[in-house]
Amino acid sequence: MYWQHQLQGEQPIAELPTDVIPSSDSVVHGAKLEFIIPKALLSQLQELCRKRGVSVFMALLALFALWLYRHSGQRDLRIGVPIANRSRPETQHMLGFFVNTQVLRIVLSGEMSFVALLKHVQSIALEAQTYPDLPFEQLVDALQVERHLPENPLFQYMYSHQRLESATAQTLNDMHIERYAQETQSTQFKLVFDTAELGDEGLLASFTYATALFQATTIERFRDRYLELMELALNATESPIGLLNFD
Repeated sequence: MYWQHQLQGEQPIAELPTDVIPSSDSVVHGAKLEFIIPKALLSQLQELCRKRGVSVFMALLALFALWLYRHSGQRDLRIGVPIANRSRPETQHMLGFFVNTQVLRIVLSGEMSFVALLKHVQSIALEAQTYPDLPFEQLVDALQVERHLPENPLFQYMYSHQRLESATAQTLNDMHIERYAQETQSTQFKLVFDTAELGDEGLLASFTYATALFQATTIERFRDRYLELMELALNATESPIGLLNFD
């Protein structure tokens, strides 16, 4: 089985530094910090994607993996990625929630360049798309993962990407539809990074985090470092990622 081969062996727990030592009920209440990726950085990212033949999703996933690596020092990362799970023709036009979660294993080293990391992530993402049908819970059972609260089995950090229409409001006959920002948050994970392409409006990003683990000021620092690391990587795509220094 592809997933058993890909994720076999010891399941490392991501060690992103937190403000508070986790307890059994730490990953419940959450908050969200939204921000816009500057248009200049987005244009650089899109140009790199065109040049290297990769998707924006792959490039942003590579940047998130790089960000986790630089903060935690861990080379072997497991990142949860939700997929629509509508690969079968009979589900294309059905109403319902079919989303599944895949676990992408990304292995980094300080000597590799961002371009090399991008190719690695592209390969992993394309392979995962070839094997979309195994439910996450069955994967956990197949790998015989021992569960430890409050850790999520197989991964602790999630990345999600969407492509949305540029208009945030639509009209359907006499019904008016618009995006609704949920004020209260909960999270199953320590940290979730989301991005959404909004057409002409640019790229929206957000960190959803467990408030029992992270303070708001820490997440603001995470945002600033993500943007700084993104700029450094895009301006030095052939340089070793271990040499990308940020404050």
